Amino acid sequence: MQQETVSAFAICAPDGRFIAGDDHFARLFGGSEKLSPEIWQERLNELQLSKLLSDFTATESARQVELQFDGKPFRACVRRLDGNPGRPVFLIEVAIPGAAGEGEGLVGDTGQAALGLTGRLMHDYKNQISGLKLYASWLRKQMAAQPQNDGVSPDAARVTEKILAGLNLLAEHASFVSRLTLPLRLKPAPASLEVLITQAADELRTQAAERGVEIIVAAPADLPHLDCDAHLLFTAFQSLLARAVRACREGGQVRIALEHSRDELRIEIADDGGEVVTEAQCAACFDLPAGERLDTVVLGLALAKKIIAQHGGVVEARPSSPAGAVVGVRLKVR
Repeated sequence: MQQETVSAFAICAPDGRFIAGDDHFARLFGGSEKLSPEIWQERLNELQLSKLLSDFTATESARQVELQFDGKPFRACVRRLDGNPGRPVFLIEVAIPGAAGEGEGLVGDTGQAALGLTGRLMHDYKNQISGLKLYASWLRKQMAAQPQNDGVSPDAARVTEKILAGLNLLAEHASFVSRLTLPLRLKPAPASLEVLITQAADELRTQAAERGVEIIVAAPADLPHLDCDAHLLFTAFQSLLARAVRACREGGQVRIALEHSRDELRIEIADDGGEVVTEAQCAACFDLPAGERLDTVVLGLALAKKIIAQHGGVVEARPSSPAGAVVGVRLKVR
């Protein structure tokens, strides 16, 4: 099968100075490690961008080039973005080999092939949004650096913030859809289920506090470790907790109970919902509803079900008395 590529983005000054970059560009330079700005600049210098960018004329907006890094050639598109007079910046889009599972289409019948194509398109769509986010972030910085009496109106600054917020939401949704339509490649390693749940709860405490919702975690002291992909399972738990926080009444509680037997770990997430939940609603809890707007919580629930299933587990919802719901997760201890 031909190896797919993904798009990596960075913004640079005319002298090749690094301004911003996305996660894929970081992977090109340093694998999975988090790079400091100094290392970013050092690696970026290897692309010899200063000579390339100095060749751009004022009327040239884009150019297809081939760059060399670490002895390997990469196709790239360099776009000029004019800011203040004499201060352009350049958006570098580099095509790099996809990671395991990225851009890989499903095989099989026509429906599966279409699903795989959708996943590949969504993955590229997500990368394109990352580039637009860099544009908007740069524009916001330019506006902040100029006094209002120098031609930057408060309305323009507010519109830029709204554009950036919209791009962030689109990127988040595209990430969910990309992972829903492409195979998930698990990287299992021993992990503490209590730590994963606690971290997911901590991520949502600020959001919960805005509605006066308390998140409580109860776990036994002898909880065994789980052989799992900790990053993906954390994403699943975060999505399940986001649903519980949203469904909970103001001033209520989300209670998370962890239990285990010899060969199984169980998690129950109960919310103080303000409405009575039916069996039919619980049965459809993890489905993508037709004809309704999909938001982060709905997409997250569908992805959580997929992640848990690929770990050999089961997730179900049931009504709680007198109102609300309980989501139960069962995972095998391996």
